[in-house]
Amino acid sequence: MENGDEERRMLEAAGWEPQEREDGETVWKNPANDLVYPQGQAAAMVREGADPEGPQPGLKE
Repeated sequence: MENGDEERRMLEAAGWEPQEREDGETVWKNPANDLVYPQGQAAAMVREGADPEGPQPGLKE
């Protein structure tokens, strides 16, 4: 399992941008759709090659 620094480097290399929320939590902006995700979810999307425009897991087309 990756640690936070490894996830951060992976997300930055994939073109994601960190943004700090008002509560101090860092979220990540997806370059494909400008939506923001918590770091763990964003890292999972990058690792799995998730298509942000495609169907969500568990949903039928």
